[in-house]
Amino acid sequence: MPKEMTSHERFRRMYAHEEADRIPVVDGPWSATIERWLREGLPKDVPWEDYFGMDRCGSIGVDNSPRYEAKVLEETPEYRVVTTAWGATLKNWTHAASTPQFMGSPSWTRIPGGRPRAG
Repeated sequence: MPKEMTSHERFRRMYAHEEADRIPVVDGPWSATIERWLREGLPKDVPWEDYFGMDRCGSIGVDNSPRYEAKVLEETPEYRVVTTAWGATLKNWTHAASTPQFMGSPSWTRIPGGRPRAG
């Protein structure tokens, strides 16, 4: 049986369109999911990536948003409504980790010079 590849070898081969032992697998679960896994028996001394055999990769975060002002519009014990740097209005539930409810975004128009602006 061939030796298992490292994440580096696997990604290098993928980008070179070469055969690898398997496709690279990456994920980013919500913290509530990891907390549930721990309650259900995930060993506390083993990183979840290692436990599930995930590949490791780094990332560089860049803010390429239009940089709208992010602010809280409404907050209750059940939810929080916010605007994001992308101009989207989202409702986040406080009692559950889930995908935010999309409530709207600014309309886009063109201005001289071709740059978009909220209209």
